[in-house]
Amino acid sequence: MSSRRIIKQLIYGALYLLVLLGVGFLIYQATLKPAPSCTDGKKNQDETGIDCGGSCQDCAINTLKELTASGAIAIPAQDSERSSIYISLENPNASYGATEVNIEVTVERKSGAALNLSEQTFIYPSERKGVLIPNISVAASDIVSISAVVTERQWQPIESFARPKYEVRNQEVVVVDESELKPRIILTGLLRNENAQTLRSAEIIARYRDANDAVVAVSQTQLESIAGFEEESFELITPVSPAVLQNIVLEPILDVEIQTR
Repeated sequence: MSSRRIIKQLIYGALYLLVLLGVGFLIYQATLKPAPSCTDGKKNQDETGIDCGGSCQDCAINTLKELTASGAIAIPAQDSERSSIYISLENPNASYGATEVNIEVTVERKSGAALNLSEQTFIYPSERKGVLIPNISVAASDIVSISAVVTERQWQPIESFARPKYEVRNQEVVVVDESELKPRIILTGLLRNENAQTLRSAEIIARYRDANDAVVAVSQTQLESIAGFEEESFELITPVSPAVLQNIVLEPILDVEIQTR
C-alpha cells in the first residue's frame, strides 16, 4: 500500500512539473522570447537567407568585398609644424556604394604618442577616391608611419546611389609671387553638373607632384548647390615653399567628391 502511494505521488509530481514547465514555456514565448529580427542569426520572418532577403538587407551584401583605405601619406604644409594626410579609398564593388564610411587613422610620431584621427565620408560603386584630412598639428618630418582602416560603412545599392555625372574643364594653373618667400599656385576651372538634379555639393582636391612622382602639395575647395546642367567656377589656392616650387610639376591631379543628398 505504501509503495502504491509513493508511485502515485511520483506520477502526480511529474504531472505537476510538466504543467509548471508548460506554463513557463508559454510565458517565455509570450513575453521573454526575442522577436524575430534581421540580426538574430536565424533564417526566419520572410528572409531568404540568414538575416537577409525579404524585409531584411539584400543577401548580395554578404558577398561584397570590403572597402580598402591605403596609400596614406603626409604632405607638408607651408607652416612647418603642420601637415595634411591624404588617403586613397577604393570600393571594388560594382553594384553597391557606401555611406557613413568611417576611417580610423593612426599617425605614429617620432616625438611622442601616436595621434588617432577619424574621418567620415562616402563612396560610389567602383569608385577610387582621395580623402584629405587637412592641417593636422603634426609636422610631416615628425611622422614615422600612417595607417588607415575602414571601421564602419552602410551599403547602398547602385539603383539608389549611382555616381552623378560631371565634367571639369577650362583648367588653368598660374604661380603667384614666384620670386617671394611665400609663392602660391592658383588653379581655376569650371565644374559642370551633367545631371537634371541639383548637386548638393562638390569637393575638389588638387594634388601636385614633384619630378620623382611624390605628392608635395595639396589643397581643397567646395562648391555648394550646383543646379542641373549648370556649371560653377572654382579656385584652389595652394601655398608652397620656394624649395618645393623649384621641383613641382604644375599638372594637378584632381579628386572630385560629388554629394547629392
